[in-house]
Parts: sequence; structure tokens; C-alpha cells
Amino acid sequence: LQPEREAAAAWSTAFRGNICGHHALPRPDEADIPPLFSPEALEKTAEELAARAGILAREHARMGGGNGEPGGRPPAKDTFLRALDALREAGFIAGPEMRHEASLSPIALLRSWQVDLHVRNGRLSHSLRGQA
Repeated sequence: LQPEREAAAAWSTAFRGNICGHHALPRPDEADIPPLFSPEALEKTAEELAARAGILAREHARMGGGNGEPGGRPPAKDTFLRALDALREAGFIAGPEMRHEASLSPIALLRSWQVDLHVRNGRLSHSLRGQA
């Protein structure tokens, strides 16, 4: 067992409350939970990240990323039609789209999908195939 197991469990509980319950996270120095990493380890990691900070900016520029101003994005309808064509070509759509009046969704549309998944983890191998 890890020596910091109890601290890790306490931090997991705090993050779960933040993610699922939208509770504010305490600052690390204000939490009643011991830190999982030493200040030296955190400083070293921060320095390594800062040293590589330009990689993302260069990749963004290489891919033609702009400064986030509107106008570079296609209209929503074009994006929808393009995605729908790609899903059809890939064989994921299993039937027509139907309006579902009993749904809690504001869109209330129902569509069947073709599913074909395979997951391997060590000696385990799982697959799921069919319509969903």
C-alpha cells in the first residue's frame, strides 16, 4: 500500500465534491489534507512545464490557429452536415432519426447507433458489438 493512501483518498473526495457537487476546492495550504508531493517536486515539475510552454504555441501556429476571433469557424449547420456525412460513411448510424416526445432532452431526438468496440488490457479482452 502507498504510504500516502489516506491523503490521496481525502484529495479524491475533495475533487469528487468539486466535480460532482460543484463545491469549491480549498487552496492546498488551507486544506486539512497533507500534500501528496513535496514543494521541491512541485517546483521541479513547474520548471519542466515552463521550459516546454512554447511547444503548444508553435503547434497551434503550425496548424493555422488564429487568435480566437470569430469568423474562422464554419456555420453550425455545415458542421452538423459534415459530421453526419462522416458518421454515415463510417457506418455508425443504424437507422433514421426519430422525435422522442417522452424524452427529458430539449432536443428530444432518438437515433440508433452501430457499436463495435474492442478493449484489451493485459490478459483481458472485451468486445461490444450491436445497435445501441
